[in-house]
Amino acid sequence: MKKISTIFYSFVFATILFACQYQSPKVGQYHSIDAESFKIVVRNQNVQVLDVRTDGEYIKGHIPSAVNIDINEQNFNNRCRKVFDTHYPIAVYCHSGKRSHIAAGILVDMGYEVYELEGGVLGWTGDVDTGVN
Repeated sequence: MKKISTIFYSFVFATILFACQYQSPKVGQYHSIDAESFKIVVRNQNVQVLDVRTDGEYIKGHIPSAVNIDINEQNFNNRCRKVFDTHYPIAVYCHSGKRSHIAAGILVDMGYEVYELEGGVLGWTGDVDTGVN
């Protein structure tokens, strides 16, 4: 049963990746996707999830498995390099989409494939953790 579930989610993930964008992003671009598509992307075990809000916002509630690195920190780039593997995509979000838009551009320039939650967690309807990772 677990194998069927893994195959199913892999198929759905691949379908979303190709369906969300009518073309592949060019250098310096990223995938900006709606909340339903983002839910599917973050369920993939190979996707790294990044919350770029402040610590206080993160503690109030975050998407499960998200790592918190505040986009406003001076060492944002260095922390991302230490925490995230460039061989796997990053799903990034913030509160309303403004900070994640900036972070997505930075991450693409650093060599990551990036999926950004359009409109931030304001539109998120999935699970939320209230503990700190």
